[in-house]
Amino acid sequence: MTVAEIEQLFDITYDRISSGAAPGYTQAEKSVLLNIAQENLIVQRYRGVGTSEGFEQSEKRIQDLGNLVRYKTYTTFLPGFLPNSYTVTLPNTLIDNGPTDFSDVFWFTIYETSTINVKNCSTGQDSRQLVREINHTELDTMLDDYWNRPLAERYIFRNRYENRTHALITDGTYQPTSYTIGYVRKPLPIDLTAAPTTPAFPDISDEMQREVVQLAVQQAVKSTGDDRLTPYTQLLSQTE
Repeated sequence: MTVAEIEQLFDITYDRISSGAAPGYTQAEKSVLLNIAQENLIVQRYRGVGTSEGFEQSEKRIQDLGNLVRYKTYTTFLPGFLPNSYTVTLPNTLIDNGPTDFSDVFWFTIYETSTINVKNCSTGQDSRQLVREINHTELDTMLDDYWNRPLAERYIFRNRYENRTHALITDGTYQPTSYTIGYVRKPLPIDLTAAPTTPAFPDISDEMQREVVQLAVQQAVKSTGDDRLTPYTQLLSQTE
């Protein structure tokens, strides 16, 4: 839907519930409400809450969030803080290119794989290796355990720390030659002050756009503090 269509849907839904008795909102205020609703709904759909399906648990979820999935492959690494570690910096254009560039902002990891400088006997190419996310609490113990440490024929460890850093950790006998990550990126924000024909939510499905508007209206009605409208906010909250 376009910016004009989204704003019209917001206004009609809001006015119908409040019967014109609640205060109005400017385009900038409605934009804030819509963006909060969009991000909250994406996080909810990614995680799965209660009986709600999580990311890629159904075709609907794939369609809801599929346009936010992006892949990136790194072939250049910097030395990490930990021994035998190799680091890459996760994308965040909001930091790298300024406060308004939402084009590539890493949010959630959904896929990881790596190649290492050990040749595959069948193909003669660098071997593909599984990436195992590991937390700092178990890291030292796992590195000292032969049966669990990151051997070349098994997997490579990965952890996360400051400055948007992913560190790949080996046992010292091999090095990563590439690292591919699939991730859910932050959605592009909606701006109701943009041209009316501008696509409002280019990153999510049409059905999900309507659910975002419902959640935004729900928050708008709640902020009025009028208890008479509570049944209507409960009705709006029943999104799939």
